[in-house]
Amino acid sequence: ASCLNNDGTAVVLAFSLGRAQEILYKVNCMQDSGRLATDIPVYFDGKLAMKYTELYIKDGLDNKPEMRDFLPKNLRYVDKMLRPSVLRSTSKKIILTTSGMGSYGPAQVYIPEYITRKNCLIQFTGYCAEGTLGYRLKTAKQGDSVEIGGLVAKKYAQVEYTTEYSAHAKANEMIDFLKQFRNLKLVLVNHGQYEVKKKFAERIFDEVQPKSVGILGEDYFFRVNPYGL
Repeated sequence: ASCLNNDGTAVVLAFSLGRAQEILYKVNCMQDSGRLATDIPVYFDGKLAMKYTELYIKDGLDNKPEMRDFLPKNLRYVDKMLRPSVLRSTSKKIILTTSGMGSYGPAQVYIPEYITRKNCLIQFTGYCAEGTLGYRLKTAKQGDSVEIGGLVAKKYAQVEYTTEYSAHAKANEMIDFLKQFRNLKLVLVNHGQYEVKKKFAERIFDEVQPKSVGILGEDYFFRVNPYGL
C-alpha cells in the first residue's frame, strides 16, 4: 500500500468471527509471496477476535487441521498495556482491529488517531450500515470534520471500502440462489437501505419471476397464517 511506502499506518477494520482470521491468512500469504515485507509489524486488536482466532488455531482455518498455522510473521496481539505505544508509534505498520463497521471496539481508539494523518489508510473490509462510523467516513469528504465517539476529527487519511470480507451475499449470488426454487410465490426483501432493497426487489421480479415480491420496513406488514402469506 502507498501508505506503508510513506511510513504510514494501515488500519484494517474486520469482523471478529471468520473475517478477521481470513485477513490474517491473507496477510500471511502476502508475506510468503514477497508482496509484503515480513519486517513490517502487524498488530491485532480486539478481545473477541483474538478468542475466535485461538479456536481457529486449534481446529484449523476453514475446519482444515493442516491450516492451523495461518498467522502472519511479526504478529503481535494488542492489549490495553501495549495499545498506547502502538498509537504513539510513527513507523509503518498494519493494525487489524474490530469492529468491522468502526462503531465499537478498539476501532474507536485507532480511527480518531489515524484519520487525521495524510499518509495513513483506513480500510473497511465489510459492509457498513447507515448510521455507523464507517458509513459516516465513507460519505465525508477530505478535510471534513467527523464525529467519532464524542470527539471531532478531520478526515485526511485515505479511506477505502473493499468489502471483500462482507458476510452479505452479493446480488448475483442471491438471484442464483432464488432461481433454484420452483413455483416461488413470494419473496420478502428485508435487509438494507430502502433504495437498495427496491432495486433488488425489481431484479428478483424480472429475473426470478416469483408471483410477488415484498419489501419489509414500509408502512405495511406481512402476516403468516394457514392460508400462506
